[in-house]
Formats: sequence, structure tokens, C-alpha cells
Amino acid sequence: MHHEIERKFLVKKIPRLWSVRKVTQERYFLQRGDLYEEGVKRKGSQCFHEIKLLVAHNERTREIRKVSKEDFERLKARGTQVIVRDSYELTKKSPIISIKKYKGIYYGLVLAEVEFDSVEEMEKFTPLSWMGTEVTETALGKDARLVDLDEEHFKSLLHELEERSHFSNSFEGYL
Repeated sequence: MHHEIERKFLVKKIPRLWSVRKVTQERYFLQRGDLYEEGVKRKGSQCFHEIKLLVAHNERTREIRKVSKEDFERLKARGTQVIVRDSYELTKKSPIISIKKYKGIYYGLVLAEVEFDSVEEMEKFTPLSWMGTEVTETALGKDARLVDLDEEHFKSLLHELEERSHFSNSFEGYL
């Protein structure tokens, strides 16, 4: 079991990712609630079953186990609509910073995900200059809530948060 303490931010200007390995992720949720999430994901060529349980504000336990491709296909059929995103891990040590670039109906959403070893480290963190509005507590900051948004509502919420930050999420020249 692993503890997960994280914050998420819109990205104002994506850093250069030329030397960072891209891993495509495909996610489905089997159960979702305020305290409990269960889902499956394909990360590259590997498949996983994942359970997350909220233990405190911004802190969850995460249990993850590998599953066969056949089990993944069977389980995903019971899940929510798919979330597909490319993930770029920028750092290996805490805080672990990665960029998540969403595809499909969530195209245009680019998040910086910052994972911490402790709540104290999270509270002391100052966002980097290329990070915009924090979205940790919004539907954009939690994939299990993002799947509830249709394309129109998603775009409206993204536009509202971008306007609040006074920036545009146009990154194609950097990827």
C-alpha cells in the first residue's frame, strides 16, 4: 500500500519535453465516491487494478496490482467512459512532478501533477513559474470526477479556469 499526497495545476507554458519519455495511459473507473475509488488502467503495455481510499484531506492510500490484458478488458467493460492521457514524468524524487496531457473529449487539458512524501512538504510547495491555477479540488483535478463532465461542460469549466489565470493552453509547438 502506498500513500498518495498530491496537488494539481493547470499548465501555463509547458516546459520542453523532448528528452522526457511519454507514457500513454488509458483509465476506467469501476466505483467512485468521495472516500473510495476503484478502477483499471493500461499504462504503456502494462495493465493494473487500482483502489484508492481517502484517509485525510489531499491524502489517500493506493493499492495497485498488475492484471492480465484479458482481466483488464473484462473489467473496463464495467467501467466509466475512458480517459486517455499522455504522461511525462519530469522528476524522480519528491516532489515528483509530471505533466498529464489529455486526449479525446478532454483535449486541451494539460495538468502538472505534483506528488509529495508528506503533508508538510505539500503545504510548503511553491508552484513553479510555468504552473497556473491550482485545480486539485475541482472536477478537472480528479479523473474520477472528470468522467462526469460532458464535452460542453468540460470546455466551459476549462475556459473559466484559464480565464481566471489569464492564459491560453496552446502547447502544440512544445510537444
